Amino acid sequence: RPIYGVGAPGTGCGSRTATSLSQRAELYLAAVRAMQPTGPYMFGGWSFGGVLAYEMARQVLEAGEQVGLLALIDSYTPTLLAEIEGYDGVAPDILELFAREVAGAGGTGLLRRSDGVAIADVDDLYGVPELAAALQGIDNVQLSDRFACFRSNMLMARAYEPVACSVAANLYIAEQGH
Repeated sequence: RPIYGVGAPGTGCGSRTATSLSQRAELYLAAVRAMQPTGPYMFGGWSFGGVLAYEMARQVLEAGEQVGLLALIDSYTPTLLAEIEGYDGVAPDILELFAREVAGAGGTGLLRRSDGVAIADVDDLYGVPELAAALQGIDNVQLSDRFACFRSNMLMARAYEPVACSVAANLYIAEQGH
């Protein structure tokens, strides 16, 4: 079976075209249905994508269609996200979370620029040694767009109130950090 990846429309990860996770799921479902008009559908997603895949599966079931698979990869729940410091989308905490995502870094220590100064805006990320390899070839416009996507996803996930549905989910958790 083919596997299709659905990318966010527009810049800022679709933040200008969807104001909620449910709306983003509707947009993604339209893209999926353009490739596969009928189910059963198989959905999967990593991290925020897992939350989005769950909502897509819920919408499919609500429409009376079938879901053959829901795979959540290192995903989380909105309840878990509420426990993360900086989750409200306010800098610099959200920048720290974004920097850790870009670097694939775990832990709780603050990432700092090479001169020891804490990161305060997106452009400061270029001075963080742990991010040098990950940011190679990415200009500040692209980085700002990725940050807008990350922030949009975090805020959508925080506002999302999942509705229970009868879909079996397979949760895959990494044994080591990404």
